[in-house]
Amino acid sequence: MSNKKLAKLESIRGMAALYVVFHHINQLYPFKWNYLNYLFRFGQEAVILFFLMSGFVIYYSIFSKENQLRDFKSYFVKRFKRIYPLFIIALLLSYITSCMYSGKILPPQSEILIGNLLNLQDFSAGKPGVWVDPYYGNLPLWSLSYEWWFYMIFWIIIKISITRQFIGVLAISMVGFISYSIFPNSASLILTYLIVWWTGAELAKLYLIKGFIRYKDIGPILIGLSIVSLMLLIPVIRYPGSLQIGLHPVLELRHFLGSIFFIVIAITWQHFKFLGFDLIFGIFSRIAPISFGIYIFHYPLVKGISYLPINFPIYIKILIVLLFVGGFSYLMEMKFQKYINQLGIRTAKVKMSNS
Repeated sequence: MSNKKLAKLESIRGMAALYVVFHHINQLYPFKWNYLNYLFRFGQEAVILFFLMSGFVIYYSIFSKENQLRDFKSYFVKRFKRIYPLFIIALLLSYITSCMYSGKILPPQSEILIGNLLNLQDFSAGKPGVWVDPYYGNLPLWSLSYEWWFYMIFWIIIKISITRQFIGVLAISMVGFISYSIFPNSASLILTYLIVWWTGAELAKLYLIKGFIRYKDIGPILIGLSIVSLMLLIPVIRYPGSLQIGLHPVLELRHFLGSIFFIVIAITWQHFKFLGFDLIFGIFSRIAPISFGIYIFHYPLVKGISYLPINFPIYIKILIVLLFVGGFSYLMEMKFQKYINQLGIRTAKVKMSNS
């Protein structure tokens, strides 16, 4: 995302990735100050923010100049190259660190590994019907499965060229919720959340057409999200046990309400020309290029804070791990991923020269 028009999204992406890191640090090693505990409780909302930005960026990148959504093969390969090389390293890191922390060679958990490689993972502790958990407890990987299948569904919906795409997506999400209510399963959950991700694409579409998004433009979007939110409220009201904010069925409703909140804040802030944005979030743009790496690599490393064989206070250990997370993410994103991208370019040039 080198386009300057997406600079603010870059800053938010970097901020959200760093926020998730501190959210998990706070979960594993709670901060002593109450205000910090409260500040870093919203890691789930940060993931929803990623969904919205992901939908926006993919639509914008494809349609900002010309329709670059050609054949499925090239689209698939591009998405695969962006996600899977680092994803596989994250899976390997999850296994290696788990072995290190346990002090022994652990079983490879082949079935769970295959499920993750197929991007079918979610966290069963929070939702019923999950097919497979993130490999060796790397919890942030749950959202990667959603992202992957959103990308695949996006290609299908764009290619069939339905006139009212958002209404179609709303119908898909409603069917997803109904089917999940009848028979809890991961596929239905992904379909339920599709409208959140697609909302980002709709915002990009509006931005490309008008250059400025007004409250009246987002009316259908807010109505669609509100409809699904009301549907999600039903199992919350009817839930027989004690409700917990981080677990089903409250969690799903919380996600959708969070998406509405972010959209309203974004449009309102845009109305005031993003006053003070660079002062608050500008610095996080430097983290954006390695934000994906930070997101998928940090959890196995953060879990090892207490295992550091150093007689330092916990906050010094946290700082050491943060520096390691940043350094490792930099190497993977800026060096290894760059090599993967160049490898594809070189292969294409060789094929062209031989033809």
